[in-house]
Amino acid sequence: MKRTRAIVAVACCAVVLSACSARGGDTPVDPSGEACSPGITDTEINLGGSLPLSGPAAIYGSLAHAAEAVFEKANADGGVESADGKTRTINYTYLDDGYEPARTARNVRTLVERDNIFSTYGVFGTSNALAAREYLQSVNIPLLQVDTGSDQFQEINSPDLFGAIMQYGFQAGVAAQYILKEKPDAKIGILYQNNGYGEDMLRNYTAAFEGTGAEIVSAQAYDLSAGNVDSQIIALKDSGADVFLNYGAGTFVPAAIKKAYEIGWTPLQVVSTEGGQIETGLKPAGVEAATGVLSVAVLKDVADPQWGDDNPKVVYSDLAEYAPDEDWENDALLYRGVLQAEIMLDALRGMEGCTVEDLETSIHNLDLESAVLRPGLAISTSEDYAFAPTEAQIVQFDGESWVTADDTIFNAREVVVGE
Repeated sequence: MKRTRAIVAVACCAVVLSACSARGGDTPVDPSGEACSPGITDTEINLGGSLPLSGPAAIYGSLAHAAEAVFEKANADGGVESADGKTRTINYTYLDDGYEPARTARNVRTLVERDNIFSTYGVFGTSNALAAREYLQSVNIPLLQVDTGSDQFQEINSPDLFGAIMQYGFQAGVAAQYILKEKPDAKIGILYQNNGYGEDMLRNYTAAFEGTGAEIVSAQAYDLSAGNVDSQIIALKDSGADVFLNYGAGTFVPAAIKKAYEIGWTPLQVVSTEGGQIETGLKPAGVEAATGVLSVAVLKDVADPQWGDDNPKVVYSDLAEYAPDEDWENDALLYRGVLQAEIMLDALRGMEGCTVEDLETSIHNLDLESAVLRPGLAISTSEDYAFAPTEAQIVQFDGESWVTADDTIFNAREVVVGE
């Protein structure tokens, strides 16, 4: 009930804003005399998103709830002051698409035509974003902070597309470099989802090991509807693999870790960045089974005791005031959403005018540090790279914490597969 009221209230604000900057109506101008894009005035800006609040991917609704809290706090602190000298409050509306691309396409049309958005923020999923892109391009609205790491965004490399999580080719490039250093003649087995994400990871790892002494000896796919991945883990062990790339998702990550442990298979194991959360990815497998696994990390894990007062749940404890129904103590997705919203705020601050092009230029030229990032990591965006996370580390679970396994800070522009 609380969430519905928040969405309706924000939408009502957008109606007021549309009176002075509606599509096809009178619009303000920026300092250079150029007309502002629709959805923005000297005092307000409308953003809109579409993501799953229901259905099998509903847990990702936390991303929008976190952003709402960050934006509401910014508004309470007086708004966002941009480089054009104007201070604006944010009206953020998000709609449920159940992770269905067709619903995403309908939602963004509603956000444009009813809520008069200046930009999208926080559309979830590759197929969902691309299903909406043709229409959004026709009305000159960008897809920014899309929750995807799909290599398609980098292949397209257009100012109107910007991904909010680690590019899949970056993740594969980091893990592959580490594996080749530790086991140059590795025999590799990979577990992957039978969908676009899984196929992207398989393609990236195949390319990463091509021409090296390492070899993928078994690739086992599973369907999201499967009850377990036991047969796939047994097949991977029987292949003779001494490296296990665990690219399951959700409950399949700990299930795969646990099964490998139960059958006595002890390869060098890398779990996906998505699946490497202590509370949801490792502890359900059993601490003993999970000890020693590796992952590619960008963010601090809020369940990791090593962070103390630097834990994001301590640093951002005031956000609970703006989203009291959320589990700020344990939900790692909330802090992923916090970082994504911080990046958007920084992009809004960097705008030198009031057009979509000003926002696109700003978000591709950021230098940002955050308490959500692991120590030593920062974000530095550029016009030739379509994602926000630009640095990462290899980490290893020691039974309690994710500790640095390699002092190298990997840069996306140097290790992305195929670059």
